[in-house]
Amino acid sequence: LTTDKSGKAKIADLSVGKYKLVEVESLPGYKKLTESVSFEIKKGMIEVLSLKIENEMVDTGNVEITKIDKDNKALLAGVTFVVQDEKGNEVKKVTTDKDGKANVSDLPVGKYELVEVESLPGYKKLEKPVSFEIKKGMTKSLTFTVENEMVDTGNVEITKIDKDSKAPLEGVVFEVRDSKGKVVTKVTTDKDGKANASDLSIGKYELVEVETPAGYKPLEKPILFEIEKGRVTALQLTVENELVDTGNVEITKVDKENKDALADAVFEIQDEAGQVVAKITTDKKGHAQVTNLSVGTYKLVEVNAPKGYKQLVDPITFQIEKGMTKSLALTVENEMLDKGNVEITKVDKEGQKVLAGVVFEVQDEQGKVVTE
Repeated sequence: LTTDKSGKAKIADLSVGKYKLVEVESLPGYKKLTESVSFEIKKGMIEVLSLKIENEMVDTGNVEITKIDKDNKALLAGVTFVVQDEKGNEVKKVTTDKDGKANVSDLPVGKYELVEVESLPGYKKLEKPVSFEIKKGMTKSLTFTVENEMVDTGNVEITKIDKDSKAPLEGVVFEVRDSKGKVVTKVTTDKDGKANASDLSIGKYELVEVETPAGYKPLEKPILFEIEKGRVTALQLTVENELVDTGNVEITKVDKENKDALADAVFEIQDEAGQVVAKITTDKKGHAQVTNLSVGTYKLVEVNAPKGYKQLVDPITFQIEKGMTKSLALTVENEMLDKGNVEITKVDKEGQKVLAGVVFEVQDEQGKVVTE
């Protein structure tokens, strides 16, 4: 039998005897009667036996959580939530399944907060808890759809190394510039050759080298990169620097004895094959420079000595090495000539007529004849 709209149900023509009334189907939102109601039909009963049965409303409820991507509505598995009561106590901890769903059952009547404690890589954690209430007599699960937004910033880790040896390079300064050329941040590599640019907004950037280590060529072209939404790891950029492959030579020409600067000494720079790659002359300070010589072995050859000085007999060998940071300084000493020539002209005292056939002796300080 089933109760009508007035909550009544009648049973007629029950034979004398003992019976049990068992509730087999309750109403939504009400607890089912757990115990049967016993009654007896006695002989000679003239009045209808009246039974009043009370049902209590359900005092627990269920919650179903669905976790999705804010933009594409994709279901998100592996997100962990904690259900907290009004006092902040943890009542339940659940994690979304492959369908993005998590269920919390049999929550007593009361107010609660749904707190996200573990988000997915690449997604922002839910900042504010979701408040909800379990009311008496709830017939359906309370459903929540919780949206997560993808992370909209990213990090870049720069590693600066020597192109040949792969050794880390410290002290290299980079600027990170946005698509409009504006400098967003400036970073310097540490002893491990590392530099980090954090919390870069989504977009396209340029990595520009503004300070290069001594002995290295500066990076000619900026490195382009992009920060994309939802990136979970730092973008790795390895930047190689090549050692400088040219060098300069500064020559200083001096008197061997008094160290005075000597002008007008002419030199040739010859490569290993003997080819002349440069020709230079010392200035009044005795200086001459050769720039941008390629890596290799060279000879400095004196082709014209200053007046009154002996010409350098042996060339000076030197080497330009990769990564040279300073000019190679060469000091070249010249010795003064230790021989001289004398020209004698013999003339008549009166008429200044040139006289031929006159014989002279040249004697040294001791009177020894040196030449006739």
